[in-house]
Amino acid sequence: MYKVVEKDAKLYRKFKKETTKDFLTGVNNVRQFDLVLNRMSEKSLEDDTPLSLLFIDIDFFKKVNDSYGHPIGDLVLKNLQKS
Repeated sequence: MYKVVEKDAKLYRKFKKETTKDFLTGVNNVRQFDLVLNRMSEKSLEDDTPLSLLFIDIDFFKKVNDSYGHPIGDLVLKNLQKS
């Protein structure tokens, strides 16, 4: 019985992670990003502390996919996330 519960707990953790992270890069997906941003915004207002947000755009990324194919584009994303 213990092994079944342990296996279920492992599956639960795996599925929970998969619902919050992008499968390719491992970064927060849009739902998790929104949740974290809202929490941080509320905390910033409560604590009267500044909050900064940095957006980074990969210029012409569509051209990478169109020129070299999606598998290469996926490699670029994976490697960019590691940087």
